[in-house]
Amino acid sequence: MIFNKNKRQEAIELIDFYFAKDKKIKIEVVKEKRSLDQNALYWLWLTYISQETGNEKDDLHDFFAKKFLPMDEVKVFGKIIYKKSSTTKLDTALFKQYLDKIQIFASGEGFELPNPDDKHFEEFKEHYEKYL
Repeated sequence: MIFNKNKRQEAIELIDFYFAKDKKIKIEVVKEKRSLDQNALYWLWLTYISQETGNEKDDLHDFFAKKFLPMDEVKVFGKIIYKKSSTTKLDTALFKQYLDKIQIFASGEGFELPNPDDKHFEEFKEHYEKYL
């Protein structure tokens, strides 16, 4: 976290201003959405698994989402239904956890999914990105 004394002072003054007006203040932590690099890695992994198994990437995407993401609860015509969550709603930390779960699962199935900092990742990427 970057600490800036001027910004801190501005925030304190703003809070004091609203407290003086007898207003409510809500502080929210802003989380970054999954990164483009994370999403690219995810689809590269799905491409690899697809090439090796013959499964469609979108089917693999649905499979992993249902397996590792919580179901969303929505009301339709007054009845609660459950549908798979979307990876687009995940922040970077949750998306990393999701990728970690897929990596562990895939390893158990005999598929080694390399990370970008792995020694042979560039070879892996070069080979499978042509199938994206």
